[in-house]
Amino acid sequence: MPDVRRRTARALAAILVLGTTTVALAACGSSSSSSSSSTGSSSSSSSSSSSRSTTASASTSGATVKVGVFPGFLLGPEVAEAKGYFAKHGVRAQLVTLTAGPALMAAVANRSVDVAFGDTLAWAAATTNGFTNIRLLLGGTVTEPRFPSAMHLVAGPKSGVKSVADLAGKSIGVIPTPQMTVATDAWLQRNGVDPRSVKVVTIQDGTQQSALKGNSLAAVQTRNTAQNMTLAQGGTTDLGSPLDIEPTGTANANYFANAQWIASDPRAAQGTAAALRDASVWLNSATSQEKADIAARYSGIDYDRLARTQPNLIRDIQWEQWITGPVDVTATQQWIDAGVRNGLIRRSVNLSDYLAPTATQK
Repeated sequence: MPDVRRRTARALAAILVLGTTTVALAACGSSSSSSSSSTGSSSSSSSSSSSRSTTASASTSGATVKVGVFPGFLLGPEVAEAKGYFAKHGVRAQLVTLTAGPALMAAVANRSVDVAFGDTLAWAAATTNGFTNIRLLLGGTVTEPRFPSAMHLVAGPKSGVKSVADLAGKSIGVIPTPQMTVATDAWLQRNGVDPRSVKVVTIQDGTQQSALKGNSLAAVQTRNTAQNMTLAQGGTTDLGSPLDIEPTGTANANYFANAQWIASDPRAAQGTAAALRDASVWLNSATSQEKADIAARYSGIDYDRLARTQPNLIRDIQWEQWITGPVDVTATQQWIDAGVRNGLIRRSVNLSDYLAPTATQK
């Protein structure tokens, strides 16, 4: 898979060095705004975004904390807003919807947002590209065998692919995130397939069904259980999740914050982390229906409507497992180093040097 690695690495570098923030309109946003800022060697950039402000009281500094999220997932900031955790900890939060991946890191580095939820490998790549002002504020989702990822690779009914071994000589489509790029490479190797024998192309979320229907790709990556079940109705073969390759305990996606923001308003940073930790506790204990109800308000996915044709959908949703304590530095460092071996990250990054105090609190 060397071509997609080079393309992904070049794309990461281009987005991060230029400091360009690409944003997407949220499905349920209430307003649009634009802002520009710069940091370090990056140039200033503009970004339009959909944002929502909570009705919470202001943080101790009186400033609004801008929190970057992306569509398609139920994340802690949405829960913290819906359940009142931001208000509980004295934080006025504004949720800003961005595209996932390196754009989130550029937004944090340039202070377009103060905090964002993002891929650990995207952060490591940003750091090696000179954006050293980003800190891991709080652990996010964790790799845990009891809670397998809902991001799967599924093969089309006309592809002739029934197992991972059948992917040799085929073309597959993955969503362009560093996490999936590295995981797919290692997953193929573990299953005895030379990654160089598989052509990997990037696809946009939402195009999976049409790609399989036209048989232009043998298999595609999905984003959630709803997609898995919908595609299964068309006769697809589920090959499993490449993300299962990650070391157990890996903090595979986390809340990252701008270092200058943490230093300038430490109480707001502490309050934001506390609100997001409360959200993680709720996410790990809530029923699938409770999570689906909040997800429908923010992600644009109406699970109740989908369940009318897929009766077991809500019951069978594979929700992420969230970190409620300190980040497992050892497991997460191993995952970062896997990204270095893959060629996606220029050099190793010592995670311990970039941890905010809140990331290691029990």
